[in-house]
Amino acid sequence: MRIVRSSEYQNRPDLIKIVNAGWQLTYPLGTKIDLTKDKLIKAARKETKLQDFGPETDWEEPLEKLLESVNEEAQLNPFGRFITKVRLVGLLKSRLYANYWFTKNPEILEQETYPVFLIAGLQRTGTTKLQRLLAADPDTRGLKSWEALNPAPWPQAKAGKEDPRIAEARKSENGLKF
Repeated sequence: MRIVRSSEYQNRPDLIKIVNAGWQLTYPLGTKIDLTKDKLIKAARKETKLQDFGPETDWEEPLEKLLESVNEEAQLNPFGRFITKVRLVGLLKSRLYANYWFTKNPEILEQETYPVFLIAGLQRTGTTKLQRLLAADPDTRGLKSWEALNPAPWPQAKAGKEDPRIAEARKSENGLKF
């Protein structure tokens, strides 16, 4: 693992400014990222090759309200619109995967759930240390970061091979090193 020094980030804001400015100039050519419900749903379905999101009553209206806010209030630059699209498509993909498993194995929804420890606190107050301490207890199970990013297993995962959600999480981590 390579250690990234803060001096390597000095040019990042200027680079992002240049990318945003150039990208915005191409908007008349149709390059503005479309953050509409139908486009995001279509992208998630295409990437997963799944169609069924499950009951629309509990997610469609909140998504519409979020997109209304993003499109009318957030004033996102092009890079921000790109990141928002990636995040929202990822959430829709997670819903597709979860519904796939709920439909295939409805008994999942009948399983007993155990108490959850939720750790909340300000930065630098020991929350990470507490989380690691609790995760070290053999009677508890800590949430892995790759599971938090993609909670539902992907149907295309192969038994005996590394879970593809781990590689996806590594890509996200590498994106933070930009």
